[in-house]
Amino acid sequence: MPAKVVRFINRWSWWLLIAALPFTSFPLVAKLTGSSSVAGLSLPFLGVLALLFLAPLLYRRRRLFPLAAPLAGFVLVFLLSMGLSIFLVPPMFKGISALRNQLEALVTLGIGLAFYLVTVFWLDSEEKFRRTLQIVHISGALIIVWSLTQAVVWRTMPLNLFPVWIQDIQGFFALGRLYWGRAVGFALEPSWLAHQLNMLYLPVWLACTVQNYSVFQRRIWKFSAENFLLAGGALVFFLTFSRVGWLAFLLMLAYLFLLLNYRLAGWLQTRLFRGRAGSNPAQMHRLTRWLIWGGMLVVYLSLLAGALFAFSRFDRRMADLLYFDPSQDYAVLRYADRLRFSERLIYWDAGLRLFDAHPLLGVGPGNAGFYLPGNLTGFGYFTVEVRDILYRSNQLLNIKSMWIRLLAETGILGFGCFLIWFGLSWRVSARLSRMKDPLIGTIGLISCFALIGFVIEGFSIDSYALPYLWISSGFGAAAILMVEKKNDADQ
Repeated sequence: MPAKVVRFINRWSWWLLIAALPFTSFPLVAKLTGSSSVAGLSLPFLGVLALLFLAPLLYRRRRLFPLAAPLAGFVLVFLLSMGLSIFLVPPMFKGISALRNQLEALVTLGIGLAFYLVTVFWLDSEEKFRRTLQIVHISGALIIVWSLTQAVVWRTMPLNLFPVWIQDIQGFFALGRLYWGRAVGFALEPSWLAHQLNMLYLPVWLACTVQNYSVFQRRIWKFSAENFLLAGGALVFFLTFSRVGWLAFLLMLAYLFLLLNYRLAGWLQTRLFRGRAGSNPAQMHRLTRWLIWGGMLVVYLSLLAGALFAFSRFDRRMADLLYFDPSQDYAVLRYADRLRFSERLIYWDAGLRLFDAHPLLGVGPGNAGFYLPGNLTGFGYFTVEVRDILYRSNQLLNIKSMWIRLLAETGILGFGCFLIWFGLSWRVSARLSRMKDPLIGTIGLISCFALIGFVIEGFSIDSYALPYLWISSGFGAAAILMVEKKNDADQ
């Protein structure tokens, strides 16, 4: 195939991959793959890029970049754990094949790593970054428009009566149903919409807004397209009513406030001591700094209390947030049950019990579900969701947390490798965010926000194949490679 044709196919495959990110469970792709947990409509375009772009590139270079070393270590631990898990003999459960589960885990990890590597190697110029961000904005705008259309239907139609036309459109793009009173966008369920917003779209729009950077030349007065997209995306994000998602986004804002507070505290100190000479300047500066930070802490705690109260009025699951009775048996689980959150804690507890029993390499990728029934607490059997899965379905129980899954299935070695990669990615992104170049600084801040969000989101999802973290962190890795290449050329 001529090189010009290959470049053309690769270029359009990348653009379409980014444009298709909102569609997490496209029915045709899910039917072909036999799973709704893959990257939806982006997956075919990833396959083209992996075959025509990534494989030839890796063959020519025969090496990766330094930031990928911990991931390579994680893959080795992953494979070692998978191979040794055959000696554990996972318990039989409903006739489900352990080998199939292990292969599915391997395939989903391969998909996630392919998203990461393609992103890192493809984005090797500022022009590619700008065009990619433009497509992210356009696809994100589609999410906002469709989600707000769903919200208009809630307000204008009788309860739980969706018009046929909106069900048909949703059914074409996603396997999941529409949720009354919760935005779902083009995703499988509202929590998936919150995840994709948290891991890609909101970090992009928030970083562009903070840096006052836009990939479009036109502005409406002083407002850029990213400012409007951030406002619309935040509204849609709120309408998902994903509590884990809310907490992840609040953590991003907390990081942003922390950065702004350093600047504000320094400015206030400068204003207070301008033109004054104290008897003990160092002590006065220290006292003033503590007073300023103490005042900020009081203000933010008050805002947090107000936000929790407001959320309790909008979401009945949050109404019992401040009520806790420690005298009951299983007090924490009963408290979580009132918040409609106990099942997650039950799964996490069972996963941690697996890690405690197999701390070095875990029970093997894809095997956790076979061991969970034997590691549930007594309270777990009283919850409806657990009983439904155990006795009324042909599914395995799911840990529903990437962090706990890494510990349970790959042990401390796999978890450690992943954590090293995560920490190095954060360090690189934080370094980029301090650079004066507007685009590079924005890219670094995007990755910072996404990594911060995943600290919380990692307790909600456990699939390697969801592309949003891989792409956002890939932005940072691609940008640092581009900066280092430019520095080498200047020397």
